[in-house]
Amino acid sequence: YGADTSKFVEGTVDSGKINGTLVGVNAGINSAIIFANPKVFEKAKMDLPDDTTWTWDQVLEVGAEVASKAAVPFGVASLMGSDPLFGTFVRQQGKELFTPDGLGFEVAEAQAWYDLMVKAQKAKALGTPEQISEESSKPLDQSAIVVGKAAMQYYNSNQLEAVTAAAGGDLMKILRGPSLTGKATERKTWYKASMLWSASAKTKHPEAASAWINWFANDQAAADIDKAERGIPANAEILAGITPKLSAAQKVVAKYITDIKPEVANTPIAPPPGGGKLAEILFRHGTDVLFGKTSTADAAKKFVDEAKGELTV
Repeated sequence: YGADTSKFVEGTVDSGKINGTLVGVNAGINSAIIFANPKVFEKAKMDLPDDTTWTWDQVLEVGAEVASKAAVPFGVASLMGSDPLFGTFVRQQGKELFTPDGLGFEVAEAQAWYDLMVKAQKAKALGTPEQISEESSKPLDQSAIVVGKAAMQYYNSNQLEAVTAAAGGDLMKILRGPSLTGKATERKTWYKASMLWSASAKTKHPEAASAWINWFANDQAAADIDKAERGIPANAEILAGITPKLSAAQKVVAKYITDIKPEVANTPIAPPPGGGKLAEILFRHGTDVLFGKTSTADAAKKFVDEAKGELTV
């Protein structure tokens, strides 16, 4: 049994592999991005940043400046626990979130991330610790960028339509994540799977399960229903077939996914069992730092130790 991925865009199959074995089929292409609210930048009388050249420090500088000038709580919201952007951060330092043997980064990378978050929060780019904590539990339609309390916010690219609709139809601007060097080609982003379709090895109906996954991934009828709700279709032929039917926001996302192709690095392996808890652990220990409960060094060690303990490899 298996799924046909022969027509998938390069780099979109590996996101479902562990140790070279396909364990999940990409349900749609995503990319970790930062949405910008043009109205907040207009209020601040600032131009949108050049996302092809900005560094992590420049993200924080822009965030602090726009928050101050527009009088909003967040320059950049939801950055602390954004594990895909943290993933690009560690990849820019030659590491990975995960390897076949377990966690792919060390305490040093985790501490560097927490040091960056402390610097950003002290510059008033991220909001207060209380605001950061509260924002993490808010639904999309109450998120800071939707209600005009953030100039920028971490999201996944396929959420453009939902965020735009929640904001009353005002189209948000997609910004690339930053790099250490100020070069978009060195930010180590990847074509991220919005979801992975998998069937249990214990299923009593392997043929039916495989047929359903194949239908969703490779049938035009399925694509006509889903369009780009779960990300841009990984099957290039299917994408060509639905592109004229996409909404305005979905067309923006499709263009963005195409535009960044020269910048896309190798695709990370699928998170091993337990890897799905990484964002929650990253955020929890990070907020402890911002509330002054612990140091970045201690938080980084606790984060790495706990994350390793959750993995089954």
